[in-house]
Amino acid sequence: GTTASPRGATGGGLAFDAARGEMVLLTMDTMQTWTFNGTNWTQRNPATVPSPGLWVFDLAYDPVNQLAVFFCGETTGGTYAYPRETWAWNGTDWKKLAPATVPPANIDYALAYFPERGGLVMHGGWGDPDWRFRTNVWLLTLSAETVPSIRFADIRLAPPGLYPYTFEITYH
Repeated sequence: GTTASPRGATGGGLAFDAARGEMVLLTMDTMQTWTFNGTNWTQRNPATVPSPGLWVFDLAYDPVNQLAVFFCGETTGGTYAYPRETWAWNGTDWKKLAPATVPPANIDYALAYFPERGGLVMHGGWGDPDWRFRTNVWLLTLSAETVPSIRFADIRLAPPGLYPYTFEITYH
């Protein structure tokens, strides 16, 4: 890679990759992958690159599987499409994952690893078709297989009003 620095990355994602001891940045639109070791930025050149033209997504690290994962938000360029793609970075390359069930089209959500649930939790945001704030909480778990499989679970509040203490989990 090069040792320049990335251009502005508004709408992209940034996560700490603990297995490799570096920050991973995926820029919006151009989908460039950069890593930062605490001193230098390095532009990575993976063989596979997430679909170009995406923005308003988040990136989070799964320490069990040692993958940085994102669920994409919206396309750029005024087309306002919501592809609902999930991608994982293994430190060398990106892999598009193909879950059987995915959250609804969503932007501006939070995504973080939740050890008590053994996966990444996505909460909030909004998106098609109604553009209302989403109260769903989604759990993303990855298997430890060579080719990761993926499962999203829609976690619903049970009973209402006790968030964030009690969850009823329904797997799809």
